[in-house]
Amino acid sequence: MRTTTQPPNLWKGVTGHLQSKIVQAMTYAAGRWGHVIFPESTHEPALECTRLLLEGPGKGWASRVFFSDNGSTAMEVALKMAFRKFLADRPPLLKAMKSAENTKGIPTALRVLGLANAYHGDTLGTMDAVAPSPYNGLRQTPWYEGRGLFLVPPTLELVSGRWMVWLHGDMAEDVPTVPQMFDSREAAFDPKRDSSLISTKPHPRTVQDVYTKYIEDCLEEYLHKGMDPLNQHLIGVCIMEPLMQGAGGMVMVDPAFQRAMVRVCRKERIPVIFDEVFSGLWRLGSMTAAEQLGMQPDIACYAKLLTGGIVPLAVTQRLQPCRSCRTLHRTPTSVIRGILADVRDRLLARARVAALWSSGTQKL
Repeated sequence: MRTTTQPPNLWKGVTGHLQSKIVQAMTYAAGRWGHVIFPESTHEPALECTRLLLEGPGKGWASRVFFSDNGSTAMEVALKMAFRKFLADRPPLLKAMKSAENTKGIPTALRVLGLANAYHGDTLGTMDAVAPSPYNGLRQTPWYEGRGLFLVPPTLELVSGRWMVWLHGDMAEDVPTVPQMFDSREAAFDPKRDSSLISTKPHPRTVQDVYTKYIEDCLEEYLHKGMDPLNQHLIGVCIMEPLMQGAGGMVMVDPAFQRAMVRVCRKERIPVIFDEVFSGLWRLGSMTAAEQLGMQPDIACYAKLLTGGIVPLAVTQRLQPCRSCRTLHRTPTSVIRGILADVRDRLLARARVAALWSSGTQKL
């Protein structure tokens, strides 16, 4: 039996996600514009859209917005930014890698730290930034090479009205745990539970202690193997889908584990990318999944819900300017004006709801 699936852009258009302002802008632009780019130049609607994005999902941490066409491209841009930052923070390593490249020696390869069951796009770079899966199998990507360390994270599930944490893989075998069950999603997501007990043998250990040790042990083992002169490698970036792995099967990762990953990477000065193509822009009930996770990334990507899945548009946000990064965009000005109006409406609507909620009224 064969099944037929519809792309996200199509089902969003026929099930109520369609935004009338964007459709009108598209219709108007389709007959007037064929191809529009702004390399090293821009226009007012794009600048205004950038401002709204920095005041919205990027508020408090981002300072730059890079426009591209889709989620996969946004993630490719993010990987380049992250690797560049990793090397810029380590001048001796960059010099050594350039020397090895010039002398035809064996360069040090930069790898990613990610999660099993993840998915970050269909382009070749993002395909290699995840563990083996049906998406990068032999018939999909014959030259796939998993370029990183992919951890098996604990997952969070709603069972009979209660939220439960499940350990998997080596962690489940090595750590005798105290059952973790919560009556509400807020309790399961609360950063305070990071300091709660998860194991009592051979001595009491907190959630944060157990998760951090597992991550650090995996990193140490992986990097030790990377000392082989014929296969040198370093972890140059951490990449994750915060809270929810969409294409991996709607799997919810334990927020405490992802917080532990971010803390370990901060300690090791490894840039952190949040892939919010699936989870960002109110998909999970907040402007970004990072809000519920309680952590901020160095780089984040947004795409599908930015335009309701109608216009090919994605953004990569980052902390600091990225030297030599050029903005390339193919969406007509009039379409961006429609997107801008929609983004503004969403921000204002969310602000009104937040104000009503905080005042204790029920008038939504």
